[in-house]
Amino acid sequence: MQPIRDAVAVKSSALVIILTTLALLTAAAHAQSEPATGLACLIGKTPANYQTFYLTHTHEQNQFTEIQTILRNMLPESRVSGISSQDALAICGSSADLQLAQKIVADFDRPHKTWRVTYSFTQADNGRVPHIPAVGDVGTQHISLIVASGERSDIKQGNRVPIVTGATASDTPQTTSQIQYVDVGLSVYANIDGAADNLQLHTKIEQSSIVDEKSGVSTQDPIIHQSVLEVTAKPTPGKPLVLGSIDVPGTTHHEEVEVTVEPVP
Repeated sequence: MQPIRDAVAVKSSALVIILTTLALLTAAAHAQSEPATGLACLIGKTPANYQTFYLTHTHEQNQFTEIQTILRNMLPESRVSGISSQDALAICGSSADLQLAQKIVADFDRPHKTWRVTYSFTQADNGRVPHIPAVGDVGTQHISLIVASGERSDIKQGNRVPIVTGATASDTPQTTSQIQYVDVGLSVYANIDGAADNLQLHTKIEQSSIVDEKSGVSTQDPIIHQSVLEVTAKPTPGKPLVLGSIDVPGTTHHEEVEVTVEPVP
């Protein structure tokens, strides 16, 4: 009877080994078929989770840096690295920190509000603005720019004037002149920040023109008169705001500058 019991015990052990092996193989196959829920990283020697967040609406370097700084301050136990050229933030931290990071990114990476900024330039001579009852103020010029909140926009109108900056001697009797071009005319720069109830508009306006006088340095060099108006204001959407006045170079006139900011639908 003893040999029979031994044979039964051997068969039972072999069956247990086979069933255990099958269970392990099944678990391994199931694990390989399941997608990974996250990549592992280390904070010191502690295992953590890794995730990359891509910003959709943030492309300015200063805004990217601000979001990265907020994440580092709010998630002191996590590691936050940024690649601004790809608008990407790589975070290594706990599952709770990654969930909070996702909410922070969603709160700050929003579509930027777009504004139409219209500048009105009204010419006046000795404080008098030409006025025709049927027409209104004459000599008024309007320039509009589309500016996204947090970004800048600029426009230039005028000509590029060549100026001789030097000369290069050569083996021939003739001398080769070195020429640099300068923009002359009207240049408007606008930057807008803030919400509709607290807008902040930074404006820089440059007016330049060539006068008939010649430079005392060289008869070829023109004299350029330039006037600059640079101001930061808080406009109310839809309401005109006077920014100031700017002299028209080479004349006795000046231009009163008014701005109106309106949301773009």
